[in-house]
Parts: sequence; structure tokens; C-alpha cells
Amino acid sequence: MEEKYVSVKPTTTIITLFERIVEMEGGVEGFDRQAIFNRVLLYTKDLTDNQLIAAAKKVISVEERNDLPTSLKVRTNCELLDDVVERFKDVFKISRVKSPFLMRVTLTAYYNYLVEGNKNVEKVEAEEVKLGDLRADEVSRLVRLNKYL
Repeated sequence: MEEKYVSVKPTTTIITLFERIVEMEGGVEGFDRQAIFNRVLLYTKDLTDNQLIAAAKKVISVEERNDLPTSLKVRTNCELLDDVVERFKDVFKISRVKSPFLMRVTLTAYYNYLVEGNKNVEKVEAEEVKLGDLRADEVSRLVRLNKYL
């Protein structure tokens, strides 16, 4: 597996998105920025055009910070990254995809997915459905949410 690095000057939005994703996923093993970004790319490559455009337009509310790192570099699978970059070129009609834009949009799309997933988990808990009635990914989310709480 050939690997590439995605390097950006971190913005408050990018760092905040990483932190919120860590919180929503439970913040344990496999939740470093590299692992998160690889999951984000896997999720993003199958999104519809409208979902990507909506993620690009969404504004994430963040608070000003003074503790930003000077650089952010994550290692990822070369083929996966190339697939997502080509997808961005097609959807946004651009010839070059800049790393900060790629990272912000993909993280936003994945964050939206997690927020919607947690809303679904809350509905399941409200209805008191047995775990046997849930799909595997819903059970996994429910278990992570219970561990987090």
C-alpha cells in the first residue's frame, strides 16, 4: 500500500472538527488524527454530489483559539486520497484541490454523518428497541455512545 501525506496549516475549524469527531466516536484507541482522516476519506468517497456541496457550504461554529499547532500532517492511502481528489475535481469543477479545502470539507461531511447517526441512536433509545432488532452499525454506535456517557 503506497502512502501519501496530506499537510496543512491547521485552522481553528479543522482542529475543532477533529476534536468533535474524537468526542463523538468515543476518544479511545484508533482515534488519532491519521486514523480519523482515513475513516473520513473512506466515508467521503461514496458521498453524493449534493452531500459534498452541502458540506462545503456548511459553516462550523468555532471559538477562537491560541493553541493551534504550527502544522498538521496525516499519512493516508495513496489510492484512496487520489479517488477523493478526483471526486472533488468532478463535483466542484476545479482543476486543483487544495489540502485545507479537502480536509475541511471531508471532516465536515463526516461530522454531519456522526451528528445524524447520534440523532438516530437517540431515537432508538427513546423507543427502547432491543439490540437484536438493530443493524450492526447501529449497535456499535449505541455501545460507543453508552461507553462515552
